[in-house]
Amino acid sequence: MNVLKLQPSGPKEIEEEKLVEKLDLLSTEARKVITTHTGFRCEECADYDYHEPLEVLDYEVNELGNNDIPDTIDYLYNQHLDSVNEIDAFIKRQLRTDNYELIWVASDPLDAIEFYGEDHKRYSNLASAIDGDGLIPVTKYSWQNNVLLISDCGIDGQLLAYVNGLKSETIN
Repeated sequence: MNVLKLQPSGPKEIEEEKLVEKLDLLSTEARKVITTHTGFRCEECADYDYHEPLEVLDYEVNELGNNDIPDTIDYLYNQHLDSVNEIDAFIKRQLRTDNYELIWVASDPLDAIEFYGEDHKRYSNLASAIDGDGLIPVTKYSWQNNVLLISDCGIDGQLLAYVNGLKSETIN
């Protein structure tokens, strides 16, 4: 299953051809994450106190005011959702499960370090990504299916909903 390919969910089933057209209008970073089925994250740099999907959605939408989540869902999937509970229900319908997880990823390992790192320093390559404790570890995530793009913030990252875990490996 492609990241954007949805499971049938009733009368508002999205046609795959329309999603392909919309793919061209996503950020370069989102297109890379979608087409390569790969994203990067600096777990050591991530400072996130919320782990349950509903908590993450509430924090992102209501506390941070991240309108990109409902905007991306509206744009990609033609679903105008006004609340975190509606977003949660939509994701559950599309992934056909009540048990899903969310993860922010970047399309490039250096973007993951820069965006999530404390000093937001841009390194020239992974070998130079060193802080006071040594090389900054970056985790590469990959997947085959059951992943749904729900936010596209360009170089700042993409929020994915997924089931059945993601393959991960530390790359430096």
